[in-house]
Amino acid sequence: MFFYGLPMTPKMLKSLLNLPTRPTLRRATLADYANKLWGPYPVLVPKPGGKAQGMVWYATPDQFESLEYYEGSTYTWTECEVEVEEENVDAKEEQGMEKWETVRGRRVFVAKDPESEGLEGGVWEFGRA
Repeated sequence: MFFYGLPMTPKMLKSLLNLPTRPTLRRATLADYANKLWGPYPVLVPKPGGKAQGMVWYATPDQFESLEYYEGSTYTWTECEVEVEEENVDAKEEQGMEKWETVRGRRVFVAKDPESEGLEGGVWEFGRA
């Protein structure tokens, strides 16, 4: 899963999914999407050439169902391809190696209606929601 907003924080994801420990997420970039806001809530909408920052983590089918319930009816999910920061980044940079890998077949929740009234440009910030 590609996460942005509150679910991309390990503490929130642990609480939301009732996990025994905080999950380890990896930084990721989603191409061809842009951040917008519905009031204080972040949402992604398609935007050719855009880039959205977030985190990636593997969710089981049951966890995905819980996330789908949490996101509600104003969001829908789609499969995506993300650029994920590799582990051991410092060692890879020292060796001149690429520090990002492309991961296909992930899911992300996006605006069900990207033309909806009330959507405005902006960047979501912790503490705003």
